[in-house]
Amino acid sequence: MNRNHSGFLTDEELEELLEAVDRRGKITEKIPLNIGPFTGLTNSELRHLRASWIDWMPEQDVIGISIPESLPCTSIRFTDGATGITSRDEPCQICRESSAPEGRCWPKKKRTIYVNSSRAIEQLESIFTLYDEMPATEPSTPARNLSKEVLGKSVTMTTLRNTHIRLLGKRGLPIEDITTRLGHTPTTVFGQAPLYIQQILRSTTDSYSAHLQPQALFDFLKQHGPMTRKELCEHFDTSTVQYPITTLESEGVVERVGKKRTREHGPYPDLYDAIDDAKLDHSCPICSKELNSLRGRSVHIAQVHPSKHE
Repeated sequence: MNRNHSGFLTDEELEELLEAVDRRGKITEKIPLNIGPFTGLTNSELRHLRASWIDWMPEQDVIGISIPESLPCTSIRFTDGATGITSRDEPCQICRESSAPEGRCWPKKKRTIYVNSSRAIEQLESIFTLYDEMPATEPSTPARNLSKEVLGKSVTMTTLRNTHIRLLGKRGLPIEDITTRLGHTPTTVFGQAPLYIQQILRSTTDSYSAHLQPQALFDFLKQHGPMTRKELCEHFDTSTVQYPITTLESEGVVERVGKKRTREHGPYPDLYDAIDDAKLDHSCPICSKELNSLRGRSVHIAQVHPSKHE
């Protein structure tokens, strides 16, 4: 079988790996593979997770994981072979080698991660019904061993975190929300996101422009009138305007207003223009909450109303 050997899993590879996890039922394999691709947690964050950091919000089918400024080491761990739980005699290796205060390590960044994956939520519930903290383990090792057996390649927590980026891109989340969720400095400019995030998104979806957001394109059309896609690309120095144009059309604030006859014979390119008196509505269509941007509205719906997010 032809495999993807880049730093993330395809839908097919992820499905195959999760099917293997379900068949085998090993808790040390379930923890990284049922949680990692759907949360974006780092190795350290998953290993040191606490029940008290989670807002379960059962009425909304979503949870919020609040990552603190530093991560206290766990006091329990799986025994060899994961047949039981035992107390720790000393901090884990990550905490021993960290520059954080004694017995702690650093997360990627203090932040709150909202999760609407039923698989991840059920896995976390099954753990924290029994324990107040994640039994310390090295999640990359069981993930790597199982993936070598099932996929013929090594999968680590970094691979699963990269897979989460791909899944977020597939859902169309704005780059600002993706960088914030992953613990990086938020940016609304695609080209300012960490290079590895740019590479993953560009290789898996056409929905991201390095320079242009819907609001900027909408404001430009309102000021200057009808434009073709080529003219918009030239003005904003970008290779595509597919994402912002499609977004604005779906919002009902931009429409095609005819063809630009640039030569004697067609085909002629479409002209796009802002609809008279149209305004971008950033409020949530479900609960009417006022948001600051389309980006904010998109992530709000995905996190707070996941069953309504498309």
